[in-house]
Amino acid sequence: MQKKHKLVEVLFFLLSILPAVFLAKLIIKYSVNVPFWDQWGIARYINQYFTSNLSFTDLLAQHNESRIFFPRIIFISLAYLTRWDVRYEMLLMFLIACLISFNIYRLNRLTVGGLPIKGILIFFILNLLIFSPVQYENWLWGFQNVMFIPMLCITSCILVAYSQLSSKAKFLICICLSTVSTFSFANGLLCWVVVFPVLALNTWKDLKKDKWLFIGWIIGFTSNIVMDFYNYEKPAYHPGILDGKVRLTEMMDYFFCFFGSPFSSDNLNTAKNVGIVLVVIFIAVCIYLLKFKKDFILWHRMSGWLAIAAYAVISGLITTLGRAGFGVGQSMAPRYTTFSLYLAMSLIPMIAIIIDRVIKKGYLSKNKRFIITVTLLLGTYLLFLHTLSAMNAVEKMRNWRIDRLQGKSCLLFINIVQEKECLATKVNPKIARVKFLANSLNRLGFLKPGLVSSSQIKEIQETKLGNIDNYGYGWFDGIAKVGSDQYVASGWARLPDREEPADSVVLTYENAKYNDTVFALAYTRTKREDVAKITKKDGYFMSGWQKSFSVSKLPKGQVKINAWAFDTNTGKAFKLNGTHILQSP
Repeated sequence: MQKKHKLVEVLFFLLSILPAVFLAKLIIKYSVNVPFWDQWGIARYINQYFTSNLSFTDLLAQHNESRIFFPRIIFISLAYLTRWDVRYEMLLMFLIACLISFNIYRLNRLTVGGLPIKGILIFFILNLLIFSPVQYENWLWGFQNVMFIPMLCITSCILVAYSQLSSKAKFLICICLSTVSTFSFANGLLCWVVVFPVLALNTWKDLKKDKWLFIGWIIGFTSNIVMDFYNYEKPAYHPGILDGKVRLTEMMDYFFCFFGSPFSSDNLNTAKNVGIVLVVIFIAVCIYLLKFKKDFILWHRMSGWLAIAAYAVISGLITTLGRAGFGVGQSMAPRYTTFSLYLAMSLIPMIAIIIDRVIKKGYLSKNKRFIITVTLLLGTYLLFLHTLSAMNAVEKMRNWRIDRLQGKSCLLFINIVQEKECLATKVNPKIARVKFLANSLNRLGFLKPGLVSSSQIKEIQETKLGNIDNYGYGWFDGIAKVGSDQYVASGWARLPDREEPADSVVLTYENAKYNDTVFALAYTRTKREDVAKITKKDGYFMSGWQKSFSVSKLPKGQVKINAWAFDTNTGKAFKLNGTHILQSP
């Protein structure tokens, strides 16, 4: 009988780690090795490091509202080890999430109690949130490690506080972890605030005797604040805190939507309503704790989870004050869910602890079944909403990958043709800086594949085409005149080896020496139901492409135009079927 129970526990534990396995597969499937947006800020430091021009001051420099000293060291180290393959930054983020999950598992075992299966089921639900795809913008953007480090530090500090270490060791370790948190992301400073009550509760006897423990904490906290805000400059493009431009009702909507967004499938009303429910439950839990403020055992069990919830709530308040000026819709940004999810996550074990206490104390014994039923129904409904949001997020991960592949195409051709809209929206709006850094890193061998160095397509043309059917890599269907000197080229393009549309299409004209010269890039992702039907591959449904261009880019006279499917993984171009002749005035 005991062996049977052990087997059930093992099976339930394997179930509890399925969310992590599922997420790992999504990251592998949809990750793209291309620097995006803030990562070009890191590119500057990588370039400085390898040109012997990097200082401590550079590492400590402000990034938006944060000083990301420790993440910069991590990013530079990973760049050195991997030749700056940013997918390793995503792997690191996943590993950090696994460490957070382990900390949560240990905290769950220490505080919730009850049958092992009960703890594992709660752990499974918590992992659904920790490894949720709704955070897709962070999972697929290596720079967002900065979002995860503070929570790793906080949960580690909480476990240290619950451990059997000496009080001095606990304070020393937590001071170090809180410093790492502070200089990883802006709200990492909250680690000092939310961890101290847990630490104090678990070292109360020694804390009363040795005041240097408290003094040391205050000195560490104060020095972190001074360093963090030294020469601080508010980002000019961010709305001011309480500048009077945002109404109180809008700020409240922003705050509630912030916490409800992981359960809303991008619906503002749903987000607001769920956010209100979560905040009300949190307030009710706090009132319950205050009612039994002398129950040391209850506070001991709850304090770690309360610290995590406090981190989420204060982060929500700070974000509301600093971002509400962007509009309520901005609260739904997927990158914020890495903070907001932890309110819902911490409420689950806290409610379990309260129910356990109520049952053991014999309170409301007549309504025991009702209380448990209502709790389960509410939890099931929220999990249902979150599942819908997660499914919606998986589709967005696919679209994110498409954007990154298209951005990588225009980045690789940045020296040949500058597709400014693509670069500004899918790489970084500071195009001149991106071009300088891309060329610097390319010389160091840090871009894979390297930048396209010649406008002659023969330099990247793939001649070994392998086994492909009669449709080849697609068709250049034609060119239509749409203005006095404007034309639109169209067709469809695919990459048979990957069984998906081409990352981009390269347009070339044939010069006097019969060499094809690149003059424009087009992007696939228009519907081509006919292509999916004839190839019997649904993956080619969005393989269509169009490109508007001016004849001023072409030589005068009769010009032969060709189109090529481009693969950003290999940096190779494959000629499409069909050639069209254009008469340029």
